[in-house]
Amino acid sequence: MQMSDFTSSWQGYDFSGLGALLSRMQEITRPVMEAVQSIQSALKPIVEAIEQYKPKVAEIGQALLQAARPLSAIRKMGEAQFVLWDYMTAEFVDAIVDAENINKTLREQLIRDRFSAVNKTIDKTLSSAVMQKRKRLYSQSVNAFRSGG
Repeated sequence: MQMSDFTSSWQGYDFSGLGALLSRMQEITRPVMEAVQSIQSALKPIVEAIEQYKPKVAEIGQALLQAARPLSAIRKMGEAQFVLWDYMTAEFVDAIVDAENINKTLREQLIRDRFSAVNKTIDKTLSSAVMQKRKRLYSQSVNAFRSGG
């Protein structure tokens, strides 16, 4: 078995200009490659600084997420038309934010709290100057709520 000669199929083609073409392409791309290397050199300290501060930035991001959790709880309670004028513990905020069924979670929280937070909100509302014009109607609603009706 005789091996075929690779060059035999290319006979008759003139490749004499190929070397000059490759040399010209290298000449044209050299400034681009130098610019890329220059940019990489300029960016190296920036990338190193980012890498150095990445853990601190992540830590700050986590702190901001934790700080925003009460706002997320307030938004979810607002969407459920629930008002609370009291301090929210981290446990309460987590329960609200993580709740799949906000109404069920609020009901469970209120029962666990024996409606203390709701009663504080009702009392603050009843004593509000804005509510004085509607105090009778609001008081009737409160009485119905407190009596289970």
